[in-house]
Amino acid sequence: MTSVTRRHFLAGSGLSLIGASLCRSLIAEAQSGPPKRLLVVHRPNGSRGDQFFPGGGSSTSFQLPYISAPFEPVKADMVLLGGFDVPVLESWAFDSHGMGIIAMMTGTKPVPIAGFGPAPEDVHIAAGGISIDQIFAAQATALKGNLKPSLQLAGTALSSSSAGDAGPRCLSYAGSGANGALFPETRPDVALANIFGNFAPSTNPAPTGPDAAQSRAAQFRKGVLDQVAADVTRLRARIPVSQRPKLDEHLMAIQGLAAQVSTGGSPGGLGCGKPSLSALVGSGDEGVHIETSRQMLQIIKSSFACDLSRIATFQFAPALSELQFAQVLPQDVKLQDGHHTISHQGDADGISARARIDRFYAELLAEALLDMKNTPDGPNTTLLDNTLVVYFSEIDDGEGHGNQNICTALFGGKSWGLQGGRYVELGNRSSRDFWSTVAQVLSVPLSQFGDSVHPAMSPISGLFA
Repeated sequence: MTSVTRRHFLAGSGLSLIGASLCRSLIAEAQSGPPKRLLVVHRPNGSRGDQFFPGGGSSTSFQLPYISAPFEPVKADMVLLGGFDVPVLESWAFDSHGMGIIAMMTGTKPVPIAGFGPAPEDVHIAAGGISIDQIFAAQATALKGNLKPSLQLAGTALSSSSAGDAGPRCLSYAGSGANGALFPETRPDVALANIFGNFAPSTNPAPTGPDAAQSRAAQFRKGVLDQVAADVTRLRARIPVSQRPKLDEHLMAIQGLAAQVSTGGSPGGLGCGKPSLSALVGSGDEGVHIETSRQMLQIIKSSFACDLSRIATFQFAPALSELQFAQVLPQDVKLQDGHHTISHQGDADGISARARIDRFYAELLAEALLDMKNTPDGPNTTLLDNTLVVYFSEIDDGEGHGNQNICTALFGGKSWGLQGGRYVELGNRSSRDFWSTVAQVLSVPLSQFGDSVHPAMSPISGLFA
């Protein structure tokens, strides 16, 4: 039998995978602090720049207008990006919505999926290459080393593979075409089972009081470590005597980590815990859209806190979404049309239905961001500090269908060097330039991202320290 290295030991199976991931996380935290994470969030059908971006003030002193106002509690952790473009070419001649997502995430020209629609704008499409999150999952050392290399989740069944083609419904691609599309999971209970497996928390009485959340998280982490230690003990009896000293080293390290957790001395934050999801109440996509989105964002937050994954993409709803917001927000949206149809309507009424819908998505994300901001992730740092969140739509405006000056914002990322509390005017810089900037922070050699027909990429100075 070959030598039992730490890598081979931690690469166990079943429940041990969760324990292995947590062990790696704790060991890494002890050596270099909490890990970095990346979350890309998409909401559909464009926005209104005049109600998303500040209308006055300075780059560091400004008032958030109607749509972005829900981000006020995390304003100090926010960077609004004006002049943010996606590299869509007129010659591509496909629908702007699908092209916008594909250009943002892969920088490639879409490839048609045969058999749909007689006109170019009706042709179903997929990306022509790998998406940036999958590039980082494969190449960024800071984002590796966990159970799930990346997560793909969405807030409505309209984003599932059975609902239609990849273009509007996919943020992540492992390769070109429909076969490379990584469709998001749209069922929270399935996502929870896939990510957290069959782990059962400790059977000790649930802690109560002002420190209950941290105590429950510590109990969760110790429960994992105790079960991994039991796995090691069982393994010890099945290996040659000559290999046992190395395994005993691992066992002692795990027992030491468990002791740290039980006494509150974990080198990482105590935000790890398996989320408890209530049953979705409601019918149809509209009836469960709010709660599905909240639960998916909670699953992402918990998977990050437990270091089960460090990369996630989340789509509130697909591009061209026709969710009927008269059912989702009956007190605020009276129009019976679907969201995409509403996004084409004028704004003579001031705060229009389409602005209210975009604010609604900001409200849901703001809830999740504040939860991450309140989740400890190590000494004097939070989960939001260590997570770079990218929030975008696929087009600039529902009426114009342009791909310039997309209403985009960044959140968190303090440990990445992101300087929050700013409104940065980029002056029509491409999303390819943006991703090359992120790649630079991650020490990933992103020499070419997307099609070679685009200009050479140039990192954006001043976004990260």
